[in-house]
Amino acid sequence: MAARRIVGHGPHSRTPPEVPVGLPSDLLLRRPDVLRAERQLASETARIGQVKADLFPKFFLTGSAGLASISTSDFFSPTSRLWSIRPDRAVARF
Repeated sequence: MAARRIVGHGPHSRTPPEVPVGLPSDLLLRRPDVLRAERQLASETARIGQVKADLFPKFFLTGSAGLASISTSDFFSPTSRLWSIRPDRAVARF
């Protein structure tokens, strides 16, 4: 009977509280406000890269190719080939 009192009652008979598995810092990763702030920071960081890229000039090459002939019999001959290539500069928009 004395053994039942010791096992069943007293400060040593309680089970310890359940401790969640993992690090306490892992709890931060599950908070919606922290996730939202992290996504917003990533978005603003990407925007900085876009703004920096807009500071540099942009150049393009524009070209065309085709066939031109006065008579239809010469239309597919090598002398009727026509082509052109030119550089093009993009206009900065602010």
